[in-house]
Amino acid sequence: MSLFSLSMLSFAICYLASKYCYTIVSWSDFDETDLVQVWEVLDEFKVVSDTAQVLTTLVSFLLGLYVTKTVDIWWNIRHELLQGVLNTIDSMCARLAVYFPGNTIEDEEAKETVLRYGVLSVKLLFKDAREVDSWNIRDRKRLGCDNLGDLVDEGLLLNHEKELLKDCPSRAQVVWVWIASLFTKWCLDGRLPNPLENQNTILEECNTARNNISMILARVNTQYPMSYSHLVISMVKVLLIIQALCSGYIFNLSLWTGYYYWMCTQLVYLVIWTIFHQAMIDIKEHITNPFRDNPCDFSEMIQAARSLNTCRAFFKAGKHPPYAHKHKTNPAALPPQLIVRQIISSRLKKNHRTAVSPGGRYKVGADPTSPGNSMHSPPEPSPSPY
Repeated sequence: MSLFSLSMLSFAICYLASKYCYTIVSWSDFDETDLVQVWEVLDEFKVVSDTAQVLTTLVSFLLGLYVTKTVDIWWNIRHELLQGVLNTIDSMCARLAVYFPGNTIEDEEAKETVLRYGVLSVKLLFKDAREVDSWNIRDRKRLGCDNLGDLVDEGLLLNHEKELLKDCPSRAQVVWVWIASLFTKWCLDGRLPNPLENQNTILEECNTARNNISMILARVNTQYPMSYSHLVISMVKVLLIIQALCSGYIFNLSLWTGYYYWMCTQLVYLVIWTIFHQAMIDIKEHITNPFRDNPCDFSEMIQAARSLNTCRAFFKAGKHPPYAHKHKTNPAALPPQLIVRQIISSRLKKNHRTAVSPGGRYKVGADPTSPGNSMHSPPEPSPSPY
């Protein structure tokens, strides 16, 4: 039963009971010219209307904390966690716009692949978050939790990548492992400048985005303590029942005594108060999971389109910076570098040969031709020409 129906039912019961039940005190013969009776009626109006005042203060405090915490979680999900994922996508694409400013197929493919993976992770986040509301196979089909065909149709997912994500949990997080592995490959292939520093930076950014997605799913999947929710809802229902009973009695008393403005004010107050509490409880329910497909939820299409437009603007800016247009030159690009590998001589396989120490002595067990060995074998004596 909704709160509005409960309030109207309580109001009707109290009105009928006060009208037809026998009581010692009756206001049916009220004389409005008698000041004593007028004072008694007005005093009874005030006493009855103030009955639920203390409970109203308590319920307002509890309900305020209840809804405020939900709004804080919603705000944290949008402006810290989800925005952190979007900022990471923009940061990586801005980096690639500088590193790969050319028009070659390899450069275009590299930039579009990272952008595609980033937007794909956002789309998969919405699918993963909607699993909270899927209690059976029918719900999963209705919400599209397992359907990756729409992502293939949008060009965000290739067929062989779809097979990799099939029956895979935490799909939105897995995509960031793909991005980190792709950057690692580029570093090893020598396609990025300063590969070691870039590798560490990219791994930190990918891990931050993955952590944000994990925190979002944790927030969405964690409900309020059931006892706390029951306490708040029960207190709201008790308050509205008491308020409806008081309004029903004052409504009937106003008809007897002719103070119709009290009747109107109590009826309006009851309706508005009930709708307000019902709306506060509905707000908590609607914003608990903002990744649904309701009008008040986040729009995955807007988030994806914004990332695509922003990052492609970065790519265009990297290809055509102002100085290149002015001086008729190509955009600047740092030269790619290979990772410098240090070889530890102690880890090399040693040949049991004899080498000469700096003091002229021979050392057994060292390979004199190894790159990390500073000791060399004595030079072979050249044959004398005589």
